[in-house]
Amino acid sequence: MEKKSEEKETFLIAGRFCPECEEMIAPADLEMFHTCPYCNHQFPDNAELEEFVLSQLLHRWMVNNCQRFLR
Repeated sequence: MEKKSEEKETFLIAGRFCPECEEMIAPADLEMFHTCPYCNHQFPDNAELEEFVLSQLLHRWMVNNCQRFLR
């Protein structure tokens, strides 16, 4: 049963939805605290959550700084 719960949580994080309240969440919502802003569900610290939070920041940094390195 534990495995099924982990799979659901991983899928919903990747789909940007909270597994408890099923509200859409953004990376900025989880940047400081690993809890859902709607229902306070605690997300576990794992690589997928970290990637979800950092992906938008990394993309923005690459867009803004790519021109500097291509000269």
